[in-house]
This record gives sequence, structure tokens and C-alpha cells, in this order.
Amino acid sequence: MITAFGLPALLFTITLVDDVNYRIRIYADETMEGIQSAINAENRQGLRDFVIDCRKISREYPGLAALDFENVLKVTVEHLLGWSIREGKNKPDEGLFGDIVAFCSAVEEQGRKVLHSHMLIWIRGWDGI
Repeated sequence: MITAFGLPALLFTITLVDDVNYRIRIYADETMEGIQSAINAENRQGLRDFVIDCRKISREYPGLAALDFENVLKVTVEHLLGWSIREGKNKPDEGLFGDIVAFCSAVEEQGRKVLHSHMLIWIRGWDGI
């Protein structure tokens, strides 16, 4: 990418915290009863149990965490970067950082078993591109 586009204009990292990721809990729960009781709990122990359950579920079902992370990446690319995944090109005047010439992403697993992504971004008009 550097050979084709030069040095990138931006590097940023996306990290999700699976320990309190309500979406993973919702994916794993067949009913909403457990979630509603934890959310509506007036005592702190109910919320602590909910957090512990989220951590346990994300460790037991890593595919749910990966699916959730993939969805967050898609939203990031489409809306923050302003890049059309379907068309494979920049959506003019829609990105948070300006018009994107190119980007690349590497997804890794951290030591605590949480996925994160490093993104390099090339922006039109940056350094003569």
C-alpha cells in the first residue's frame, strides 16, 4: 500500500470491550428476560452478575464476539471512513476524515482475547495525493 499510495495520513485502532458488551449477551440469550432483569436491577449485585455473564459468554462463544466485531468494523468503514463496501470506493463528502483514497486493516487478538483492528488510511489531498 505504501508503494502505491505513499505514507498513510492516519493510523487508528478499534478495540471493543467484550466484558460489558450487551450485544453479545443478546446474541447468546434466547429470551430477553435475563437481560431485562439485569438492566432493571436496582441492586449493584444484579449488574455485577450481568457483567460477569457477558465476560463468560464472550469467552464461551468467541464466534459471537467475532461477529459483533465484524459488524462494528463494517459500520466504521461505511460511516466513519465514508467508504462503500459494496462498490469498493470512497463516498464523496461522507467520511469523518475527508475523502479516502485507500485504507487497509489488520485484525488481531489481544492477550486478553479481545479483537482489535489497526487501520491505515490514505486521505485525498494529504501530502499531495
